[in-house]
Amino acid sequence: MRRPLIFITFIIACTLGMSANASEYLKITHATSRATFPNAPTGAVYMTIKNEGSKQTTLHETDVDGDIAAEAQIHTTEAQGDMMKMREVTEGITLMPGEEVVFNPGGRHIMLMGLKQALKVGQTFNVTLKFDDNQSVLVPVAVKDPEESMSHHHHH
Repeated sequence: MRRPLIFITFIIACTLGMSANASEYLKITHATSRATFPNAPTGAVYMTIKNEGSKQTTLHETDVDGDIAAEAQIHTTEAQGDMMKMREVTEGITLMPGEEVVFNPGGRHIMLMGLKQALKVGQTFNVTLKFDDNQSVLVPVAVKDPEESMSHHHHH
């Protein structure tokens, strides 16, 4: 009776361990989000994606757990005159072989729209990255203190 339970526990642990690096050629690291205040309508996710494969790939869509937010979009922040504006990246983000793309505050990020709850320090949730080769990668995101997440991404 105990043997099946141990086996099931092992399978679940292996599945959770694969999470962000389930891809054979994509390495996804430093997936974080900043804590938000109650009733905040939006949040953002930051990470680093490296294409360790031999062909280009394009991140074309993202998704988030429905209990976290209504939707997730790839965004970038651009200077327009003396103002910074965010816009959705509808053409996707292409990574050449060996290329690393950093999603960070003030640049590329995954915008969480229609937050269902405040994001709290210590919380984790998942986003799914969808690439043009029909590959989806589940990425666990750790919610950090805004000060901590800013200092981490400045080291890139």
